Amino acid sequence: MNEIKKQPLLIKCRLKRRTFLDLGKKVYVYICPISNIKKDDWIVAEVTKGNMPCGFSVGKVEEIIGELDDQLIKKYHPTSLVIAKLACKDFEERCYRTVLLKSRIFEKFYGWDYNPAKKIKKVEK
Repeated sequence: MNEIKKQPLLIKCRLKRRTFLDLGKKVYVYICPISNIKKDDWIVAEVTKGNMPCGFSVGKVEEIIGELDDQLIKKYHPTSLVIAKLACKDFEERCYRTVLLKSRIFEKFYGWDYNPAKKIKKVEK
């Protein structure tokens, strides 16, 4: 269970926008109220345009900056929150298998040569 922390953390993470793409290059800063978060955890984060929420995305924690305080708010200007921590540790492997399955379905039923798996490398455990 995701424990809610009384003093939230500030974290840096990179988002994964599609199943067949690697993590994005841009690093985002989020307010994280979950107490048991650590580096390399997968999270569900709120995505905003400007200051308006517009959806959710999955991301991977790159760094835990520290507990939220006035200095960190002024330095990083976080506007979004982490919603939840994903329980699965093999998220990238699951994405890879999903892309393979999707490509087989498209080839079989639609006759399309849809195989983005050719463009991505297999996730090594």
